[in-house]
Amino acid sequence: MTTALTEHWTERMLAGCPGLARHDRGPQVARVAAAALAAVDPRARIESCVHRLVKPRGVAAVVGEYVFDLADD
Repeated sequence: MTTALTEHWTERMLAGCPGLARHDRGPQVARVAAAALAAVDPRARIESCVHRLVKPRGVAAVVGEYVFDLADD
């Protein structure tokens, strides 16, 4: 399964690793390692859980199931 997270910069970095380049399964190992690193990437985790909601009277932040109104009153 290929997602935006597994198409992470780490996969390209790991694919260029000399040790992996010599290994028969280097590209597969790079994909697995990139997926593991992406799974613990704080920026990716936050971006997957926090969303911006534009409302008629301002903006709100949606974090999981919670909505935080950011409008100035």
